[in-house]
Amino acid sequence: MESGPVPPPPPPAAPSFAEVLRLIQNGQEPPGLRHPRASPTGDSPTASRLPPPTKPWENRTASAGPRICFMLFYDLFIFAQLQPALGA
Repeated sequence: MESGPVPPPPPPAAPSFAEVLRLIQNGQEPPGLRHPRASPTGDSPTASRLPPPTKPWENRTASAGPRICFMLFYDLFIFAQLQPALGA
């Protein structure tokens, strides 16, 4: 029998919510907790490079509203003109 490389052991199972809650209530840290080194830099903020997003009322599709309204009015006007010819 040949002995090949031994596979690494599986990672431990993640603790349940109840276990994490119990650890925190007892003043302990949950396993796998990371502590990133985040601190303010003291640099001044930079100006935005992107243009501000357009407002809904500034959107080009909003200008289609009056056109659609006119087209509906025109269709109703034509339909009203054709009704006597249709015998309705």
